[in-house]
Amino acid sequence: MGEDLMPSSMSTRCVDAKVEHVGEVSSSGGGAAPKRRRLHAMDGSCGEDAGGDSGGIKGGGGEGGSGDSGGGDCGVGGKRGHGEEGGSATYIDPPHTMTEYACPKRAAFVANLTLDDYKPIAAVSRQRQCKSDLKGSHRRVVEWAMKHAESDLSNGHEFSYRHGPGKDFGRMASNSMMGIPRDIRGFVCIDEDTKVPILTDLDMDNCHCVILEWLCKKHGIACEELSNYKSHRQQHKDALMESTGRSKDDVKSMFLAAVNSQNEMAWCQTNLTPFFIAFDKRCSAIQLAIMQLVEYRYLLPHAERAANENLEEKKAERRRDRKTINGLTANVAGSFVNLVLCTWENRFLGLACKTAIGMGLKPSVNNFDGMMIRGNHYPAPNNAYAPESTVRDDVICPALEQALLDAFGIAMGWSMKRHSSPLVYSEDGLRLPYVKHAQPWLERICRVGYLWRLSVVILPCAHTRRLGCIQTQKSARFETMGRHCIITCGNPCCVRTGT
Repeated sequence: MGEDLMPSSMSTRCVDAKVEHVGEVSSSGGGAAPKRRRLHAMDGSCGEDAGGDSGGIKGGGGEGGSGDSGGGDCGVGGKRGHGEEGGSATYIDPPHTMTEYACPKRAAFVANLTLDDYKPIAAVSRQRQCKSDLKGSHRRVVEWAMKHAESDLSNGHEFSYRHGPGKDFGRMASNSMMGIPRDIRGFVCIDEDTKVPILTDLDMDNCHCVILEWLCKKHGIACEELSNYKSHRQQHKDALMESTGRSKDDVKSMFLAAVNSQNEMAWCQTNLTPFFIAFDKRCSAIQLAIMQLVEYRYLLPHAERAANENLEEKKAERRRDRKTINGLTANVAGSFVNLVLCTWENRFLGLACKTAIGMGLKPSVNNFDGMMIRGNHYPAPNNAYAPESTVRDDVICPALEQALLDAFGIAMGWSMKRHSSPLVYSEDGLRLPYVKHAQPWLERICRVGYLWRLSVVILPCAHTRRLGCIQTQKSARFETMGRHCIITCGNPCCVRTGT
């Protein structure tokens, strides 16, 4: 019996054999839904849609925001799906309320960041919110940090997670750590006194591509390029980085944009690899095929509304920048597929949270395609001086993988991501280099070009940023302007930029 995504208002609740272990579920609390607010995810997504613009990449918009919430701390909410053959299945949400933990000392440090301090952090973040609404993003981070600064580490701070207005499917949003730039998130998740992780970050591996391949095979849709990318992901990403000169994050966003955008990128991007062009075309065909599936038709109005809202935002942004709006179209197919993927993603995370709770673990943060659990559960590194950034343990990750395989028949890998941040705690401000981007700048990539060195912010000139790289270290010179150093490449047409 197939499992589809029909909302709970359209069916009665009963339990499918595959997920009968779910048991009783709690209902959502009442009350009017608050004003919708866009939240942005780590992976570059904007609300429900992960196909937003990133480095000039075309994509579509989606719905985020908050609705009604219910349930207690680490409780699970129920979700009903209408079956293809007249039956129905019960799915579970991740917890509607989670208690989040962060180092109070480091949170107080973040709460004191000025807007100028925050600019370099926002610049290296892949979140559109940080770039398009810098002041609003800074204010939100400061307000969030103040909550943790005023909380005791042993008690934490409680946050609610909600679906968008009028929906009980798709991603759940919150004003919690999920919307905080990753460098700050990694910074506050380490205890300042003990230097031990407070939370363990668990993520689904290559989540949306794995879900899309699973759906294609389930419904008999051709997906050869998608399977090839899933099996040789790093190889294809490295090839695209070499071909385009883009950074690792940009290349990751390009593949996600191909999955979530109906517009093929070959006409607006140069130096693409033959595989990426074929992958992009295949994803466009998959989007159209999934839109024909009857069980997902009820999602179409939501996708159309999200795509049209995002289109109007793009038009307003281009008018503000005095750019043409010709050629812009609503990304309905991409938004539709992304909403399907986000709905399954949320269901998988709900079962993963339930499995973790059954193991005596405490989910503390919903990260869309993963979660953070209380405590330090990372395995010991093979090299204490250079620990791996992505690791697997022998207990938690296999248990989550087996739970999803048993319930849904999907081979979804899980891994742990170690916290890392270039921020360094001090009593009198940010210090030490922003080392994360030092080496790429010296070698090849100058997409962002921000470095922090003893309270000095280094910025690229307009010409260097346009070139996208610096040929040699000797070709760059530094011009000190107060607290800032401007990188100039020595080209006569170079134009300096301010902060």
